[in-house]
Amino acid sequence: MAHHWDPALWATESYLLARSHAYDVPKDGRIDQDYFDKNIPVIERRLSVAGVRLAALLNVIFDETKELPF
Repeated sequence: MAHHWDPALWATESYLLARSHAYDVPKDGRIDQDYFDKNIPVIERRLSVAGVRLAALLNVIFDETKELPF
């Protein structure tokens, strides 16, 4: 599995998701259950991806036979 060790890429991913989801507030400005229902899966996915990336990085850091990817 190829890893992308670029925090700028990660930030860009989050920014694009924020624009397409989190900032898509209803015209009346009211955030209701539909807004949460739409965005919770995105948040859960981002947390999962962050966990996998952190785990991969920690595996490299604590494996003395591997070189850091950055």
